[in-house]
Amino acid sequence: MTQWLRITVIDRADSISFGAEGHVAKMIAAACAHDKETIDAVLETLASLDPEEARRVRTGLARFDEFVVRGQPETLTSWLESNDPAGGHPIRLVDPRLRETTLMPLPLGIVVFNLPDKRIIQIENRYGPLLRKDRGRMRRDGRPVRQVYRYELPDDWSLLP
Repeated sequence: MTQWLRITVIDRADSISFGAEGHVAKMIAAACAHDKETIDAVLETLASLDPEEARRVRTGLARFDEFVVRGQPETLTSWLESNDPAGGHPIRLVDPRLRETTLMPLPLGIVVFNLPDKRIIQIENRYGPLLRKDRGRMRRDGRPVRQVYRYELPDDWSLLP
């Protein structure tokens, strides 16, 4: 079974969290290197590097949005009864219960990408530390390919620890 890292992405209007293989954190760092300001823009960059992963996250968020209506707590309660948010399903952080859940690391840890504050927080990262400058392999159909991407975070981005 694949071990996942919890990834949380925050923009000015929304926050999402999901479980993913460790390489996805590096791909999101690459999106940050291009000053992506919204979750959607980050997912577009992810789609260019790993289309299957981006599709999985978008599909999971669409399922969440289908069942959980903002401002109607009973829909979230119903969703929580049949889904385990601690399991890494893509979710929107629309409730304090969900925000608390996203502080629980998955087996490889937890990384938070705060787009407005230009901050990447590696609360716990057993996959491997994110670096200010790095490279990785793009993926197709869930597998690494020979094509490599590179990124370098601008100086105004904080990378903790």
